[in-house]
Amino acid sequence: MQTLRTQPRRILAAVACLLAVRLVAQSLSVTRIEDTLYNANGTTVEGVAKISWKSFTAVDGSTVAQSSIDVDIVSGLLAVDLTPNDGATPTGTSYRVDYELDNGVRYTETWIVPQSVNPLTLATVRVGLPPTPGTLVSQGQVAGLVPALDEKADLTGPTEFTGPLTVEEPAAGATTFGLERVGGDEGVYFKLPSLASSTTYTLPVADGVPNQQLTTDGSGRLFWSASGSGSGAGGSAYETVQSDGEVQTQRNVLNFRNGLTAFDDSDSTRTTVVPLFGTTAGTIAQGNDSRLSNARTPLPHASTHSAGSTDAINPVNIGALKRTNDFMLGTS
Repeated sequence: MQTLRTQPRRILAAVACLLAVRLVAQSLSVTRIEDTLYNANGTTVEGVAKISWKSFTAVDGSTVAQSSIDVDIVSGLLAVDLTPNDGATPTGTSYRVDYELDNGVRYTETWIVPQSVNPLTLATVRVGLPPTPGTLVSQGQVAGLVPALDEKADLTGPTEFTGPLTVEEPAAGATTFGLERVGGDEGVYFKLPSLASSTTYTLPVADGVPNQQLTTDGSGRLFWSASGSGSGAGGSAYETVQSDGEVQTQRNVLNFRNGLTAFDDSDSTRTTVVPLFGTTAGTIAQGNDSRLSNARTPLPHASTHSAGSTDAINPVNIGALKRTNDFMLGTS
């Protein structure tokens, strides 16, 4: 009799233990999402659904750590158990589902999963846009945001740019950019025409003089020239003219003569002036000029006197100023 009384107690204890284990296992409630995916031609989809999520606290108080899982899609069937995130903390919690199908198709969905004892279809959990988080996110939590903000220009003060500034062309009309005075509508504006290629202009160094205008040399270099001057009209590309380092009065025309020649040195953006050496008239003599050392036989000084003759030579015959008692004797 004692054995018969003890056996029911053991059975009740085992049942109680199983119930306790089941209650613990069911403490974290999940909702099953189950659906079949088809292609437009009626065939079933094959592939993988990569489901990821941020940390959140479920409605029942369960804490779900950030993680992800891969769910195989076989013969179109997608089935997965997920903790409900509808109403979870923080607000805006959602599941991100990245589909990678065997036919090469890639796309992403956002799921909001409510509590349900029955399986839910994709149409029930799928939402169009991710919900807006209800918590503030610091700049440091967004990957790459702080460096990107550091590179943005602070237009309220001096700014150093490491690359060219670009003005985007609007959908219609010419591109216009300008500089406006702070606190007012006045400004200077420039309008860009339609260009087939890029153009770069190099500004002059000097300030120029009154009544001058900016002119280009055809290669993008800008210089000051007389107002109204154009090709062949006397415009000057010289910002400063110096002589031994001393600045000369600025003119519109620079001329070289008397043994000097000039040529355009486009590679150095300058005009080079060099002496014109030679051995003919109108050229500059060098130390090795043959004209400086070419001894010549003296020519007759007058038609009445021949070289090597014995007739007398007077100063007037050689162009000298005649004084009283001046005379010369011929030589043999």
